[in-house]
Amino acid sequence: MVYSTTYVGVQPTPAARLLDVEVKVEHHGVRQSKSFKKWTGEHKNVQVWWELKNGKVVGWNEGRDGWAFPVTSLNKKAVTKLLLWRVPEDDGDVYACAVNGRKAVNLIHRAGYGVAARTLAKYGTNDWGNAMKKIAPEPGVWIVRSDGEKPERLI
Repeated sequence: MVYSTTYVGVQPTPAARLLDVEVKVEHHGVRQSKSFKKWTGEHKNVQVWWELKNGKVVGWNEGRDGWAFPVTSLNKKAVTKLLLWRVPEDDGDVYACAVNGRKAVNLIHRAGYGVAARTLAKYGTNDWGNAMKKIAPEPGVWIVRSDGEKPERLI
């Protein structure tokens, strides 16, 4: 079997799935930058690693058997999975992103829309949708007033 840094078989590797996530800090042991921290993962030969905006870290392990790009979390709380909702309203589609339905309902109410938790449950989705594809999922509320229009952040 051929192994790749991007794919194992036909599945993308964990590191490859994070290629579009913005890098917050690079730690480079060879250069000993001011921000350098020692790799805390289980791989022993990591001299370069990156902290990503989503709370994950990716290392470049140069072992005897070749390169590997281990992925782990620096801060477990920073990686809380966000849930998504797309709620149709009279003036457009309201998109809510939060860690749970109760928080989503609160955000939607703060944005000036009334929705009950029971109603919100039927609009849950894991798809951010085409209208929101350029917006990074983070807690908040947006509205897309008509197809093709840019999302407007409400909260």
